[in-house]
Amino acid sequence: MWCVVERDEILKKVRELRPWYHNVYLGDGIWTKDLTDPENISPGADVPRPLWEAIENVIPQELRGMRALDVGCGAGFFSFKLRERGARVVGIDNDQGATVSFIKQAEFCTEVLGMDIDFRRQALLEISEDDHFDLILFLGVFYHIPNFCDSLEKIYRLCKPGGFVAVESQVAPRSLTCYEGKGFRGDLTTYFIPSKRIFNTFAEECGFQIVREFSTSEERYFFLCVRPSRSISMRGRLPSRGSLRRVAKRVVPGPLWKRMKKIRGQLLRFNFRAFPWLSERPSQGSAPENKAGMESDSGSLARFCLSWRHGYGVEYEVLKSEFIRAAVRDDNLLELFRREGPLPSGYGVGVDERCIEYPWLIAHTVTRPERYLDAGSALNHDFIIEHPSFKGKELHILTQAPEANCFWSKGISYFFADLRDIPIRDNYYDTIGSISTIEHVGHDNTDYTRNEAHRENKQQDFLLCIKELRRLLKPGGTLLFTVPFGVHRRFRTFQQFDLEHLTRAVEAFGETLMSDFDFYRYTASGWIRAEGSDCATCEYVEWITHQRDEWPEPFPVQPDFAIAARAVACVRLVKL
Repeated sequence: MWCVVERDEILKKVRELRPWYHNVYLGDGIWTKDLTDPENISPGADVPRPLWEAIENVIPQELRGMRALDVGCGAGFFSFKLRERGARVVGIDNDQGATVSFIKQAEFCTEVLGMDIDFRRQALLEISEDDHFDLILFLGVFYHIPNFCDSLEKIYRLCKPGGFVAVESQVAPRSLTCYEGKGFRGDLTTYFIPSKRIFNTFAEECGFQIVREFSTSEERYFFLCVRPSRSISMRGRLPSRGSLRRVAKRVVPGPLWKRMKKIRGQLLRFNFRAFPWLSERPSQGSAPENKAGMESDSGSLARFCLSWRHGYGVEYEVLKSEFIRAAVRDDNLLELFRREGPLPSGYGVGVDERCIEYPWLIAHTVTRPERYLDAGSALNHDFIIEHPSFKGKELHILTQAPEANCFWSKGISYFFADLRDIPIRDNYYDTIGSISTIEHVGHDNTDYTRNEAHRENKQQDFLLCIKELRRLLKPGGTLLFTVPFGVHRRFRTFQQFDLEHLTRAVEAFGETLMSDFDFYRYTASGWIRAEGSDCATCEYVEWITHQRDEWPEPFPVQPDFAIAARAVACVRLVKL
C-alpha cells in the first residue's frame, strides 16, 4: 500500500537521489531508475529484477513471523520483496563505492511504499551477534568484502539454526584474487572472485550445507546454504578463522579437497537415509527393501528437521521442497500411486501430507491437452507447471488473493474469486485439481488474504464449493481433491474431515461415472497406503494449527515425528 505523497514530489526526490542502481517501482507509473539516463549506475540495466526472477521461487513464499537480513541492500529492492512475503526485515549497506547514500535511497522508497523496514548504514562485521535471522540474503556482495572469510563466518553466526542463507556471486573457472588498487574489470571494489568449488569449500568449512546451486547468468551463480539445526560436521564446531584463511591461501590443494568431498558425501548420505527410496532405485513396479536400521536413521533426520528452537519453517520447507521435487520426477513412485500399490518403505518420515498429495495428483492427471483448473493455487510452483503431465494444458489458477509466485510468462492464467461463487460458465473444464483447499472453505482465511471479510465460521460451506466445482466440469470431466482425514476436528483455518464429511462431499457432487478413494496414513516408519477405517482415529498435530506467535518453544516433536495430518483422503470423481 502506498502512502499519500504528491507525485511531483516523488519525481523530484528520485532525481535528487541519483544515481540509482536498483530500479524500484514506487507506484503510479514511477520507477526509481530511468533506464535511458546515463547518470544512473549501469544505465539501461533493469537491476536487480532479472536476478529476483531467477531466484524468487527458491525463497519461501510464507515468511510471516520470521526475521530477514538483506546484506548490501542498496536501495532496498530485495528487502521490499521479503517484506511483501511477511518477513520483518533489516537491510544494511555501508555505501561502499557509492556517490550517493544507498540507505537514503532505501529510506525514501520505504516512505513512499509505506513499508516498515529497518535500514541501517552499517557494515556486515559491525552487526551485533546477539541479532539472529531466519533468512539472510547475501546477493552480489561476497566478492566486494576484503575479508571474505570473516564475512562467511559472521553470516553463519547471525543465521539461526535451521535458517538459511541465499548467496549470489560472480564466479570464475579458477579463483581470482584482485589485489588492492587493481580491482576486476574496472571495479575497484572487487577483491576476490571464487570458483564454484572454492565457494562450496568455504561454505561447508563454516558449517553450512548447500542444498541448491544454479547459474543465474553468465559467470554468476546462486547458492542456497542451510545452517543445520545441529552440527553434522566432522569436527562438530565452527572452524577457526585461521583454518579458513589457510584454505583461501592454499586455494584448496588436492588432499584438502578430497577431505571436503568426503564431508559432502557424508551430508548427502545423511539426507538419503531419511529418503531411502531416493538412494535405492526400485525396479519397475517394486518398492525398495528397508535395510536394517533405516527406520531409526529416518527418525534421526526427522528429529533433525523438526526439533528446532529457532526459525521453524525455513530448513523444513527447504528439505520438504527437495523431497517433493524428487518425488514428482520419480516415474516408479508415480506408478505406485497410479496403480494403488504399496509405498516404498520409509517414505516421507517427518514430512507432511504434501509428499502424498502432489505425486498422487500428478499420477492421476491425464497427459493430454485440456483445460485444467487449479482450485486453491496449490499447483502454483515451477516444478508442477513444468512437469510433463501439464505439458500442453491450458492451466488456470484460482485463489482468493495474489501470491508472490506468478508464471503468467509461461502462459498460466490467474484469477481471484471465492470457490463458492466462481465467475466461469458451466461445463468449461476437463479436469479440476484441488489439493488441501476444500477443508478451508468457510473458515478463517485472513492468514492468506489479510481481508477481514474472509474471517468466517461457516462449517458446511464446503458442500457449496463441491457443487460449484461440479458445475464447472464438462460431462466426463474429473475432479481430483485431497483433504486431511481422521477424527473430525475444527481448527481456526480449516477442519479435518471424517468419513461422514467425506461422504457428504461426494453426495453433494451428485451422480458420477466413477468415484474412487485412496487413503494414506502416517506412521513413525513413514507414509503407507491404508483403508479408510484404518485412518478413522488419526489426529492432526494441533499446535501447528495455531497462529505463529502462539506456537510453543521449543516446538514439541511428536513421538511419530508427524508435522501436520496423520492421514489424507485422495478422491477422484468423474462427472456423469
